Amino acid sequence: LNHTVNVLRKDLAQQEFDAHANESKLNQAVNALKSELTQARTSLNESNARESKLNDTVNTMKSELAQTKADLDKSHGKLNKTRKESNGRNEQLKSALQSLDEMMKYIENIREENDEA
Repeated sequence: LNHTVNVLRKDLAQQEFDAHANESKLNQAVNALKSELTQARTSLNESNARESKLNDTVNTMKSELAQTKADLDKSHGKLNKTRKESNGRNEQLKSALQSLDEMMKYIENIREENDEA
């Protein structure tokens, strides 16, 4: 009976030793996983910060683009107005030149008539 008790004690001691060894290994594995989780969270936070910064940049560029488009539209409006005014002036100049041509022909005809007379 003593021998059986001693064997059982020895087995129990070995099981306790193995359990502590396993517990230590599990604690190491848990700590390693916690460390990896911390690194993953840090990377995620950094990624989120970069994404937020990129979104801010995109929004700024959209705003600048909208302003540039508005400025361009305004410039096109002014350009079209200037073209219309220029076309109007060109028509006036053409009309004035045509009238001047007619007056020059009239004057030349009168000179010819005076020269004949």
